[in-house]
Amino acid sequence: RGRPGGRGQIIMGLDIQALVDRLVRPHCDVFRELDETMEHHKAVFQSGKAVTAIISNLARRRNLRIANAVWDWIDSIGIDKNTFHYNSMISVCEKVRDYNKALRLLDEMREKKVAKNEVTFSSAISACEKCGQW
Repeated sequence: RGRPGGRGQIIMGLDIQALVDRLVRPHCDVFRELDETMEHHKAVFQSGKAVTAIISNLARRRNLRIANAVWDWIDSIGIDKNTFHYNSMISVCEKVRDYNKALRLLDEMREKKVAKNEVTFSSAISACEKCGQW
């Protein structure tokens, strides 16, 4: 992780920390910012690594609002969500203590036949536990 004002995680030339710093600014148009960034960094977005890293960074910041916007953006551009995307998003839910959303994401994974792993279940259980639902 990077220091405030410094460079953070770099994936295939994309500074995730700097991007997320822009996304969390007040009045940021998340879709436009992501669209413009993807234009210059197509490969990292197509690999799925950028989205996972962005959502993971937002989990550390406990920012569900922007994570939800990124999640919606993924749908709008047609990226297939994978286990790592879901794990990152469930981790956001755990950090902000939103067990209902974590469980809805588990259901969505089942419906869309996305594989689950130990991280998936651990994060979902932790989200429930933190809310006294386990």
